[in-house]
Amino acid sequence: MLAPMSPTKPGGGASALLLQAVESLRCDIQELKAALNKHTDDEHRFRLDYEVRHADVINKASAAHTRMDGLEKITTQNTADIAKNADAISKLDKSIQPLLFQSKIVGWFAITLAISVIGLVWSIITHQVTLTFP
Repeated sequence: MLAPMSPTKPGGGASALLLQAVESLRCDIQELKAALNKHTDDEHRFRLDYEVRHADVINKASAAHTRMDGLEKITTQNTADIAKNADAISKLDKSIQPLLFQSKIVGWFAITLAISVIGLVWSIITHQVTLTFP
C-alpha cells in the first residue's frame, strides 16, 4: 500500500514514494516467486505420488485379472463336472427304477414272513400249538 505524499517535504516526497512503491513491488515479486516455487514443488510431489499410485493400480488390476482368469478356469471345470455328475445321476436313476419295484416285492414278502412268525410265536405262547421234538 502506498503512503500519501508528504507536502512538508518539497521534491523529496516523490522519490521516497517511488522508492516505497519499488520496494513494495520487490516484496510482492518475492512472495510470488516463493508461492510459485511452493506450487512447483507441490506439483512435482503430486506427480511423483500419482505415478507411484498409478503403477500400484495397474499392478493390482493386472493381479485382479489374473485371479479372474483363474476363477474362470475353475468355473469352467466345475461346470464340466456338474454336467458329468448330471449324466451319472441320470444313469443311476434309470438303473434304480427296476430295483424299486423289486424292493416293493421283497418288502411285501418280508411283511408276510414277519406276520407269520409273529402268529407262530403267539400260537406257542397261547398253547394253541404244541411243539414236540422226537
